[in-house]
Amino acid sequence: MVASSRLNTDDKPDNVRTSLTYDSMGTRDGFRKWLADGNALIHSPETVLSCMDRISEYAASRKMVKESLWEYVNPNTFSPIYNRLLGVKLLRITERKTYNAFITAGQLYLRFLKEASFNRNEVIDKEVGSTIVSELSSQKIIDPENVVKWLITQPNANGTLYLENVVRQYMSALRSAPSKLDVPIGLRDRNVFACYTPEELSTYWNIFKAAPNYRQVNSSTSGMFSAGMSCLLRYLQYLSKSPSAVKKTDSSGVIQLVKDRGLEYVDKLNSGGALWVIGGRELTAIMEELRDLGFYFRFKEGGGRSSDHKDAWWYKPADPYPTRVVSWNLANPALDPEMIEKFASVLSSHFVNGYRMNSPIELVRFRSFAAGDLGAEITLPDDELKRYILACGTAYNDKIFAVSIKAKEQIKELADEYFSDGAQVIFFAEFYAKNENWLF
Repeated sequence: MVASSRLNTDDKPDNVRTSLTYDSMGTRDGFRKWLADGNALIHSPETVLSCMDRISEYAASRKMVKESLWEYVNPNTFSPIYNRLLGVKLLRITERKTYNAFITAGQLYLRFLKEASFNRNEVIDKEVGSTIVSELSSQKIIDPENVVKWLITQPNANGTLYLENVVRQYMSALRSAPSKLDVPIGLRDRNVFACYTPEELSTYWNIFKAAPNYRQVNSSTSGMFSAGMSCLLRYLQYLSKSPSAVKKTDSSGVIQLVKDRGLEYVDKLNSGGALWVIGGRELTAIMEELRDLGFYFRFKEGGGRSSDHKDAWWYKPADPYPTRVVSWNLANPALDPEMIEKFASVLSSHFVNGYRMNSPIELVRFRSFAAGDLGAEITLPDDELKRYILACGTAYNDKIFAVSIKAKEQIKELADEYFSDGAQVIFFAEFYAKNENWLF
């Protein structure tokens, strides 16, 4: 079998061709000897090899690789495969012991490939040609201050810009949280700022998420650890792109990721629409994986016109130049959020047709209704009370209208659907006519 493999080396495609000295069995045997020399760490060499064999079979059966993992003898090629396998949640759930062992085994194999003594110039690998050595390799560490400066100019998932104090809390969580995780001892350096490429950081993140206490540690930071990892990944992706090709790379990158996973899709990005992936909630794990890579897909039951009204997930890049939206209570931090909530209830209950801001009579009525609803007189001065009322609703034609959070979310969802189908503008009259039954 080994001899046959060697004889047929020239018939292999470029992406899996190896040197005549190190075919797949030779690589496995070399790795076994390397492990036996004291590099096996917490698992025996037999356990590590068995784990790699099982993972290799799994990856091949799922068409994640074309050949055995032992065929991949270039660390720059194996690293993204390792990262992708760690991101498979189904594998983590159904083969938990093998998955946990692979976290260490894969790291050991990467070390072996980097330390291997055979001539890598003989190795021809398809991915090598497309691998770009990042300029970050000349740097010793990523400066968190640079991440902060860049991130506060970027839109978050809500379309608003990141706040500096929030981003700094993310960076603080990235410094402290990794050391608290119960990860394999094979991961020697937990400093995420030492990662130079998105692939490296993704590998770290998948190892972190496999730690049994990951959720506990992340919860102790109020989710800022995972949010910080996502932001740092986004920053590294930005650095790895040329500025003139950012938008193009974003689109082609997500499409390639969808293709790699064998998903059915409809691309409407070039016409101003969205990228639709056909499928139901069975794709949730894959969509979470894509979200971790920076592409947030939304699920729509029944899809849209683009998906022929089949269940589908859709993605649309954020506007690179969004309108900055600052809520009134953020711009006026002295306002008490609890009071805003109480006054909003009064506004929605007693001023269905709007509150006239410039009417002294309306102000008297508001005080009266509030005293009855809240069980106490309002002692705030008129000017300050007006600020609270203004923060409770939406201004239109010199009136303040209370709009519930549920209504705002529904309007946003409907607007997203319009734009995901390629619409460039929404006409108010048409929108109102279609949704009059619940808008009025």
